[in-house]
Amino acid sequence: MKLPAAAALAVMLVAAPGTAQETLPNPAPPPAGAGPEAETGATAAAAIGTASFVARAASLNLFEVMAGRLALERGMSGDVIAFAKGTMNDHGQATEALRAAAAEADLAPGDPELVPVHREMLDNLSDFGGKEFEAEYLRRQLYVHQEAIDLFRRYAFAGGEQPIVDYAERMLPLLLQHYEDGSDLARKR
Repeated sequence: MKLPAAAALAVMLVAAPGTAQETLPNPAPPPAGAGPEAETGATAAAAIGTASFVARAASLNLFEVMAGRLALERGMSGDVIAFAKGTMNDHGQATEALRAAAAEADLAPGDPELVPVHREMLDNLSDFGGKEFEAEYLRRQLYVHQEAIDLFRRYAFAGGEQPIVDYAERMLPLLLQHYEDGSDLARKR
């Protein structure tokens, strides 16, 4: 019996022992600068429609690219700079893949914009420098990747426009890898 892609992904991510999914904590408190309206991915995705998912996913991708630029300017450690370059590249490509999926679903997402909580987190991050910047950058990386993983899982499993569901399913392994890599870097500090 062949499982549909979403069912196979659900089995892989939920039931496989030792996967990154098991290492995800319950929703972490938002980092400094996330503001009082900060919400966990679970709250953001509880009843999300396609247009809301696309806007939130675009904001997450844009945050990654913009935070990565800051890390390239202010980071001190080679491993943090390499992580920033990788996430910038991956989320830049994810933005293009989201645009293509949206076009296939007959949506016109427009240019990505940061939602207020992501804007506030980015603005606050720019207040730091040196080792303090790196610690705050990594904390935000874990927070936004945790949010993204939850958002993408919920949308992929709840269903919606098939090209967007396919995009969410394709992105989940990358988001999990980013979370693991960011966790490893944070533990080293």
